[in-house]
Amino acid sequence: MKVDTSIEGVAETIAYFNGVNVKLTVYAGNTVEACCRRIVARAKTLVRVKTGQLRDSITYAMRGETLGVVGLEPPGSTYWYLIEFGTVYAPAHPFMRPAAEPEASQFSIQMSDAVTRAVAYEAAYANYEALRGE
Repeated sequence: MKVDTSIEGVAETIAYFNGVNVKLTVYAGNTVEACCRRIVARAKTLVRVKTGQLRDSITYAMRGETLGVVGLEPPGSTYWYLIEFGTVYAPAHPFMRPAAEPEASQFSIQMSDAVTRAVAYEAAYANYEALRGE
């Protein structure tokens, strides 16, 4: 006994998920970058300012489409940890961790929203294409 089967709509389904992937990359990248900007702004308000070098060294960079890195550039990058964690002679004055901690829960919510928007966008586009094709 031989059974032949065919599945219709596979190409359309693959195209749909490829579209979701493209949109999600854009939305996720925007979410990551916005999060990095907020962390940098908050860290700059929390850091103690003597000369302004440490504050001006706080920055972020996007490494790829969806990876954001918050950190410090010279000259602040050479001594920030002494301020953040303290020494045997000076107490800690944290500014990086307190700047990043509030973003954790907000980031999860915003990333979930990015996924929802990407799927909704592609669903609307697929519906438009289906109606246009009729």
